[in-house]
Amino acid sequence: MQPISYPSSYAALPALSVPDLSEIARVEEIKRALVRKAGIQPGTYSTIAPGLYTPIEGVFNGLMDALLSELSGVDAFDLCIRLYERNEIFLGNIAKSHLDRAARQSVSGIAEPSMPIQLLLERSSPYTESIRWLIEIAVKFCETPGERVPARKFDRLVELARAVGEWDMIWEHIHRNVIPHEITVGSDFTVTPQTTPRADKMLQAYRTALAPNTAEWEREEFERLQNRNPATSPEETIEMMESMGLDSALTLEQGYGMSDWAKFSFGLIDSFAADEYRKVIKFASLESFLSRKWNLASDRLPSLLRDFGLSKETVGPIDIKHLRPAEFGRRDSRLLRRPVVVLNRGDSMHCLYGVETVDRGSRMILNRFEYGRIDLIRQSKNKAIRSVVGSLQIEKGKIFEQNIAEECRSKGYQCQPEKYRTKDIRIPQGEGFGPVDVFVVDRSHKRFVLIETKNVMDEGAVPKEMAKEKAEFAGYISKLNAQVGWFTERLNVLQAEYDVSDDGIYSVEGVIVVNNPRMWMFTYDEPVPILDAVNFFRRLAEGSKFTIDPVAPG
Repeated sequence: MQPISYPSSYAALPALSVPDLSEIARVEEIKRALVRKAGIQPGTYSTIAPGLYTPIEGVFNGLMDALLSELSGVDAFDLCIRLYERNEIFLGNIAKSHLDRAARQSVSGIAEPSMPIQLLLERSSPYTESIRWLIEIAVKFCETPGERVPARKFDRLVELARAVGEWDMIWEHIHRNVIPHEITVGSDFTVTPQTTPRADKMLQAYRTALAPNTAEWEREEFERLQNRNPATSPEETIEMMESMGLDSALTLEQGYGMSDWAKFSFGLIDSFAADEYRKVIKFASLESFLSRKWNLASDRLPSLLRDFGLSKETVGPIDIKHLRPAEFGRRDSRLLRRPVVVLNRGDSMHCLYGVETVDRGSRMILNRFEYGRIDLIRQSKNKAIRSVVGSLQIEKGKIFEQNIAEECRSKGYQCQPEKYRTKDIRIPQGEGFGPVDVFVVDRSHKRFVLIETKNVMDEGAVPKEMAKEKAEFAGYISKLNAQVGWFTERLNVLQAEYDVSDDGIYSVEGVIVVNNPRMWMFTYDEPVPILDAVNFFRRLAEGSKFTIDPVAPG
């Protein structure tokens, strides 16, 4: 068996640095002191325990004050570049370890155990998220020029940011409890967050539901990494990369380096008005501003836009493969995890971009365009934003709906998208619901299936986001049930329309199909008609009910 080749540019990646343990211990002592000060006594507490809200919020605020104090006088530009570099090295080494394992297997032919990408990202996310969040904090609270951060203080800042994120999660579990959660306070006032047995069962059910998608993501991720930066020969590439620094290697590999990323990020933020968090401008104006004021080379902008958003001009037509988490599609190193989208509107090309506030819980605007969910638009008073983003939102939703309909047809089902009426009865708009997204005739199991497609973002990282989405889906389920009841009352007309009157009485079933499983689905105490696409088509073929069964307590 011939060994596989993979991008030798990974030879330019420095090894992961070991953080200063004394700084980690220093942050741990700060946390213990704040817990003692808040009056939280040793023991195990449920996050819905009465009286826990205020003490937890006090610890969180104390950690935030400590972090902001450490950031005083720090040079924002320098800190952000170093944080970006640390994150790239971390993610790059994860990718390299996957490729190294695959290369060894291609030579030996012996399979090696590996951690699935989804689980690996779950375990590494507290570190990577703290770095990305610290970038947001630095952008808002630091200035340039300022003091360059020494190595030990840099480790302290990253660890403080991780601690703030940890306590923010505990605070959110109390504020918007969705997943059962507990904290244990030790005799030394060390706090350990932990899940309950029911939460563990929910997580296992979620991973089981996600397994088919994860296998596909892993395959695509490996192919993407294997095909990056093709070279004329491995030897030439290794020699070239080893003679360069990381910034030059990144520029060659992805089209821009760390300094270009920083200029782009700070340039976008600099172009915002004082209290404005979203903007639609002409592309030419943005390009001119970044070039004139921030000296960003014009040949770097296309690559930055490609990685920072879903630009039709740079990544081609938007389809279902672009609607997956950024970690699986390309390197997750975009501006504050917020995208830039380039759209044609009439004869002019516009850029739409946004910067999120860093206030706790305010995960507003432009929250990952690739998932097709854009929350700010309903509240925005800016007509240009509503117009441009509204059209994009409709377009992405239609793509997912069309993909579901096409797959139904390919499997031999009679299918009608956007079913407004039967031959004789029009669905009244006054009933509170419009057309069915996809209407399927399942002759094998004598049923009509009403499909509502929801191409929404991955389940929120914090309980408040999950609680909000769960509440929204309660409304969707109510409308779906109304549709099922309406069609059930008119079964004779439906069966005549589809020429199945002689096949016996059909049933009418409804289901909401989402683009991937949702963690909060498993928190229900009763079955709910929400499935990801993989499990929907499996149950459609089996003739099973379109519901997720509740996870039992205990």
